[in-house]
Amino acid sequence: MSSFLRRSPEKLGMENVPYMHFTQAPTANSLSNGGDDVSDTSSILSFKTQEDGEKDMSNDQNLMDDSEQEESLVSILEDSVHIDVEAISIIKLIRKVKKSSLHATAITRVLSTRFMDIMTHPMATDVILHCLILFPRQPNEVLYEKLILHFHDLAIDKVGCRSLIYCVALIGGDQRVRLLDQIADVSYFLSYDPYGNYVVQNLLGLKNEDVTKKITSRLQNEIMGLAKRRGGCLVVEKCMDNGIITVAMEILDSGRALLRLAGNQFGNYVIEAVLKKTKERGFNSLYNAIVRRLEVGRGGSAGQNKTTQMHTYISEESIDI
Repeated sequence: MSSFLRRSPEKLGMENVPYMHFTQAPTANSLSNGGDDVSDTSSILSFKTQEDGEKDMSNDQNLMDDSEQEESLVSILEDSVHIDVEAISIIKLIRKVKKSSLHATAITRVLSTRFMDIMTHPMATDVILHCLILFPRQPNEVLYEKLILHFHDLAIDKVGCRSLIYCVALIGGDQRVRLLDQIADVSYFLSYDPYGNYVVQNLLGLKNEDVTKKITSRLQNEIMGLAKRRGGCLVVEKCMDNGIITVAMEILDSGRALLRLAGNQFGNYVIEAVLKKTKERGFNSLYNAIVRRLEVGRGGSAGQNKTTQMHTYISEESIDI
């Protein structure tokens, strides 16, 4: 049986979790500098672009005509090998034409033809993100629709899941509502996916009541299964923010499975989090019921000592992610 000791995400093997949550949409500046809100140790965005004070080059004499611009972009995007090589040039073009709706629309239309290739490329994804940040809503409509169409494939891709999380912070209007609703609809599947679970974590972190309610509904009766998984345990912890009673009751009603959960390194982490949060929020009956169930399951003085260790830990330490 695993002892009830403090387990940080690092000790759970999750130190490089690509989980991101934005309280506000990232800016072009924060993206090109790696972003302050990104917990992943490696920057998603690789390109150092123009400085804030650089002269605006959006006047007509610096713009290519429509046909020349589109021909150039199509040529660049015809071969995926060129995406990362030409990304800096495309970003410079995006910055030049950001005030021209006509040119912005031409760019997003061409980029939409290679949407998945770009969004799953560790460097080229910066191109799409710059469009979403710098262009007004209308030119980006085609990219929003592509995002809604391909969100599932992005969510289960190593690079795509991070690109999707960024885009969730940038998309707006009715299309944002549609995107969040559709992701929540498949949150059961995504929560079990090694990359998709990070997308679910991010949505729960948005504190959107309708989205949270739908995700919680989809994950009903799945708490025990998710709690024993590397990414799933963090999804469960996020569910506690607005549904601690639901999570605690499912764990309490699991019978002897509670002891098996306690013996699992990820499940152990979830139990600690549940006990900590029920105690903090004054749900003493739930807290005491779970502790008693663990005592009975363990039996004897060993179980009492184990519970004492856990009680002491919870009262003195915090669980950080």
